[in-house]
Amino acid sequence: MQGNAVAVRERASEAPTMAATGGPEPRAGAVVPCLLALDLTGRACVIVGGGAVAERKARTLLAAGAAVRVIAPALMPGLAELARAGQIRLQPRVYQAGDLAGAWLVVAATDRREVNAAVAAAARAGGALVLVADAPDEGDVTMPAVARRGRLTVAVATAGGSPALASILRDRLLATISDGLLALLDRVVQVREAELAAGRRHTLARWRAALEPETLALAERGQIDAAEARLRAALDDEAG
Repeated sequence: MQGNAVAVRERASEAPTMAATGGPEPRAGAVVPCLLALDLTGRACVIVGGGAVAERKARTLLAAGAAVRVIAPALMPGLAELARAGQIRLQPRVYQAGDLAGAWLVVAATDRREVNAAVAAAARAGGALVLVADAPDEGDVTMPAVARRGRLTVAVATAGGSPALASILRDRLLATISDGLLALLDRVVQVREAELAAGRRHTLARWRAALEPETLALAERGQIDAAEARLRAALDDEAG
């Protein structure tokens, strides 16, 4: 399953405590995004709007396996192509009350403030999560800038504040991750599955200790077998 990353809004006073990583602490009552990887396979997602933002959200949701319905009287060429290809279900008209029935996630992405507000209110009344493109604070979720390489997903969220900068930072982070580390990730997954099958469960702290700098350095030099052997030895030392 390839989850779709979203940032769910929650108050700082209700958010789980995290280790300090530098920078100012969120003020009491401030919204702290909680990044989740959601399985949207087959989930009913409705996008109200037919512009560039709607197209980006549609492509993100389709990549996550969602069932996407778009409500808009006019579409960007990219969205129109998706509709012609049968990848999205199109309702070519303005939004109407009752359009969100059965929706699990709703995206309000029109160029009219009053319409987006009405869509958000209706989505909430119907029990759906809602993303409001022009007013992120009115929604339950935002979509971070996401990139995937193999098993790895990198997501950068700005709570809807600057999608452009989020995408730049995402690309910079992804560029720091070598092919060797991605290959090591596949091996770590295999090792973890084998450890669990053998009834050996390790804490997160133990895994971090076992994935020591020299193990990562071996992987970055392309010595994946040696890195895996070093990882297994470190875990065996704990078991012994």
